[in-house]
Amino acid sequence: MALAMVTQGTMPVFAQNEGAEGIETAADAETAKILCKEYLSEEQQIQGIDQRFEIPQEDVSFVNDLGSGTITLSFKTGSTNLQALAAINGDKHANHYMSLYISGGNKIGFEFRKNATVNDHRNFTVDNVNLADNQWHTITLAVEKDSYYKVYLDQKLVQKWEVDETNFVDKMEWEPTSVTFGGAKRISGNSYPFTGSIKQVKLYNEAASEDQILADHGAVSVGTPIFTYQRKTFDGTEGKMVQLPEQKRDNFRIEKRNVFFCISLERGGCRQNDLRIIIAVEQQCG
Repeated sequence: MALAMVTQGTMPVFAQNEGAEGIETAADAETAKILCKEYLSEEQQIQGIDQRFEIPQEDVSFVNDLGSGTITLSFKTGSTNLQALAAINGDKHANHYMSLYISGGNKIGFEFRKNATVNDHRNFTVDNVNLADNQWHTITLAVEKDSYYKVYLDQKLVQKWEVDETNFVDKMEWEPTSVTFGGAKRISGNSYPFTGSIKQVKLYNEAASEDQILADHGAVSVGTPIFTYQRKTFDGTEGKMVQLPEQKRDNFRIEKRNVFFCISLERGGCRQNDLRIIIAVEQQCG
């Protein structure tokens, strides 16, 4: 049994769907154009092809004929091998597949194989990152039909290709028969096995907005913060809330899931030391 969340205005309405695994979310209650399939809410360890995760067969139709779409997942690995994180596969030819992969500790790429010989293959390296550090990373590939390919890594847009023609599922000259994570499912040849763990998989049937992508990466949206602090002189007078001067704003910052405050303690007008307060903010995808 899966739980489907339909958003109407600002109030969510929940409905239950029989016969499907994971969660399906409808972002537009009237047109239901933007849908999201979610899998692996908990970490799944994968040690090679035999342990790759495959979505239920009844969900494969979700990706059929998509001209736009978004794939998001979190992973950790210690391997620098070429590894398929996600793949859409056919069963008529070894080259009927599409994959999102990592390699070498800092390379990200994808292959969209239109047929047995034509392949839209793109890759790039990311500076100052180690994808094989056995730490959790979150990656997103977003495709807007005949407009762009975007790749996000750990809350950052790391690559964008603007194109006149994209090659996504709707352009493939074969029918998808499986969708896998932690390795492809080719009928022969290298399926680029994955060694590590995967969790929090999301499939959208449209190019998700940047706000949605960053939220899926665990970013906390706080809007435009108002910076204030309270000064207490301990001489019997009352402290008051004041707007934080521009030069003091370095004492407040947000980094991923933590909010940092730095408070200066003064006695007799002389600064004594700093008291640093860290508030951990946890966000659940919902």
